[in-house]
Amino acid sequence: PAEAELRQQLLNLPGAVEAQGTVEYDLPAVDSHRDIDPHTQQNIFTNSASVLRFDDRDGKRRTCLFGDGTRLEWAQTSSGYEVVVQKQRLAKVVCGVEKSAYTPKTKLIVECHDGTFLEITPQVINDKGELVEASPNRGAPPPTNAGMILRRPDGSIVRSFGDGEVDVIPKSMVVAMGEKEVLQRPNKENTYVAHCHSNELRLDDSEGNNFIVRGDNTLQVELAVSISGEEETASPRCEQSMVPYKHPDSAFLPLPTATPEPRLFVVYGDGEGEEILSPGTVAEIMRMARSDANTAVVDGDPLGTPMLGCSSHTIFTETSSCTPAVPVSPLRLPPIIAGSDLQMDQPWAGSAGMHQMITKASPAAAVEDEAKFTMFRQLIEYPAIPQAAREQYLAGFEKYGIWEREHAAAHEVIGKQSNARNVAQQ
Repeated sequence: PAEAELRQQLLNLPGAVEAQGTVEYDLPAVDSHRDIDPHTQQNIFTNSASVLRFDDRDGKRRTCLFGDGTRLEWAQTSSGYEVVVQKQRLAKVVCGVEKSAYTPKTKLIVECHDGTFLEITPQVINDKGELVEASPNRGAPPPTNAGMILRRPDGSIVRSFGDGEVDVIPKSMVVAMGEKEVLQRPNKENTYVAHCHSNELRLDDSEGNNFIVRGDNTLQVELAVSISGEEETASPRCEQSMVPYKHPDSAFLPLPTATPEPRLFVVYGDGEGEEILSPGTVAEIMRMARSDANTAVVDGDPLGTPMLGCSSHTIFTETSSCTPAVPVSPLRLPPIIAGSDLQMDQPWAGSAGMHQMITKASPAAAVEDEAKFTMFRQLIEYPAIPQAAREQYLAGFEKYGIWEREHAAAHEVIGKQSNARNVAQQ
C-alpha cells in the first residue's frame, strides 16, 4: 500500500509519465555555474540550491557539498566504486559496490558515535534456495533479503543471516576465539540464537544443556544429564514463601563452573566510596581502555604513604561535553573555492590532493575543542596478603573483640560520667 501511494504521488507531479514500471518526471530548473580550477584542472559546479560539486581531473573522485552540511563523496575503486555520506553529529554511512569482483556484491557500513559499526549486505535467493550476496550489476535479480553484522565497542557481536535467525555472540567468546573464528564456526555453543519466525530465543551451552525462551513467556529447559526425565518442576512453582523449589535431579546435577561475579561497594562515612573488583574484571577494563584511541593508560605506578606497597592503574580518556559525534573526514577544497585559505606552497598531486586537509578549522570544530576535557579513572591494586599475615590479623581482631566486650561496662560508666560533666558545665 505504501508503494502504491508513493507511485500515485509521483504520477501526480507535472509531466510525470510511467513506462515499464518506472515513473519519470521533470525536475524544476535551477541556475547553475561551471568552473575549471586553473591549479588542479578540477571541474567545479555550483547552483542556486546551495549545492557545490567538484570532480577530480581524472574523474576518479567526486565530492558534493549541500547547504545543510551534508557531504556526499564518490570514489572509484579497483573493483567498483564507493559512496560516503557524512554530516556533523550524524552517523557516517559508507556504501561499497564491487561490480567487477569475482563475486559482485554491495556492502553498507554505518559508523555510530559510540564506536558501534553496522554492516549490511543485500542478499538474494539462488536456484538452490540459498541466500547469497546480491549482485549490483544490471540485469541481476533484485535483493530480497539482507544479512547484518552489528559490532559493539565492547567486543560483542549481533549477526542476522537474513532468514529470520539472529546470533548474539558475547564479548568473552569474541576475545577468546577471535571474530573471524567465531563467525565461521559450525556450532553455536554458548551463543544466544533468536529465531524470529518461531518467536523464540535459544541457548545451547558447551555441556549440552538447552534453554528456550518463547514470546508467550514460557521457558523450556533440556538438561543433558537429567536422569528422571522431568526437565522442570510443575507449575505453580512458588506456592509457599521462603521455600526453594528445585529441579527433581538437583541433588546430583553438577554446579556451573562459573557464575556472575557479585559487585561489592564500600561507602565511607565522609561520602567517599569504592568498588572492589576481581582481577578478571580489571583485565577487561584495561583491555577496553588500551583499544580506545582517545585513551592513555598509566600502568603500575607505585603509591606512597599511607598506601605503601600499593600501585595504581590510571586511565585518562579525552572526551567532550558536546554531544558525541563521528568526526567528519578531513577535506581540502579546490584552490579556486578555498581562496585566501589556500597555501600555495603545498603542491597538488591530482586526485591525491583531494585527500589533504582543509587549512582552516571550522567554527564547529573550534567550539568542540573548547568543550574537551580529560576524564580519568584510577584503579588501586593492593598487594597480595600471605596466609600467615591473614591469620595473624584475624587472631588480633578476635583478641580486640574480646577486650572490647570485657571493658564494655567500664566504657559505659566512663561515657555517662563524661556526659554528666558536660551538662554541669553548661
